[in-house]
Amino acid sequence: IEQCEKDFSGTKRDDFPSWFKTLRQKGFDSFREQGLPTTEQESWRYTSLDRLVHVPFQWKSNSSPSPMRRTPEGAWIGSFRCFLKERPDLLEAHLGGTARSEKYPLVALNTAFLDSGMVVYCPKGAHVKEPISLTWRSESDAHSISHPRNLIIMEPESEAIVFEHT
Repeated sequence: IEQCEKDFSGTKRDDFPSWFKTLRQKGFDSFREQGLPTTEQESWRYTSLDRLVHVPFQWKSNSSPSPMRRTPEGAWIGSFRCFLKERPDLLEAHLGGTARSEKYPLVALNTAFLDSGMVVYCPKGAHVKEPISLTWRSESDAHSISHPRNLIIMEPESEAIVFEHT
């Protein structure tokens, strides 16, 4: 947790809106309070993270802004950074609503370091015909860690097939 505190203090950015900084801070506070899950917790009984505790991970931003693009059916696809700049209202309304950091420590850790990801937004009634493929590539050394998150916002009566590849 000490390394996480050091890395977190180095990731604070002035170009993020205040609501987003608050969301990240709440994620970090929640992670600090919960710590990493252990096998003493029922839901982690068969999964030990002990070997990860001693790996000297270094946080690395996996942020590569890609322009927003619109599908013929009216859906929008773009990088997290692009939506943060162009449509912060959508992110503010939906980010953190499903993935609850106060209940899940690894979600809290992801939220604390969140600065990249992809967003798919399908407005009401949009029926996207072609599958949407989100691909993640990480070009870093063996001990770096990044925390991207995909956010898929489906308004009522919208349809899309989304694949995530890592």
